[in-house]
Amino acid sequence: MRQKFYDTAVKQEKVVLVGIITPNETEAQEKEYLEELQFLVETAGGETVKSFTQKMLRPERATFVGTGKLEEIKASLPESLQGKINSLRDALTAGKTADSLKVPDGVMK
Repeated sequence: MRQKFYDTAVKQEKVVLVGIITPNETEAQEKEYLEELQFLVETAGGETVKSFTQKMLRPERATFVGTGKLEEIKASLPESLQGKINSLRDALTAGKTADSLKVPDGVMK
């Protein structure tokens, strides 16, 4: 009987950061927020692959960002990350994220 081996190596999570610049914030503030989040991602052992921002009055209910920005995010992801978003700047429910970015079940923790 063959013995099964399990890969126990820690895999570094790839992270895409998305932030909204509202009328109450400046671009510099949003940049600072994203830099802080990037630091937290790295501290937790993750790797920030890309960051995106969009100026909006408020986040879109269905997609968080506008549809054009959503398509830009999807198109710019490496093939290995297509459909897998691990982190967003603003707190979202996993359901909203999964609906807008097609995150597979269990990816959002």
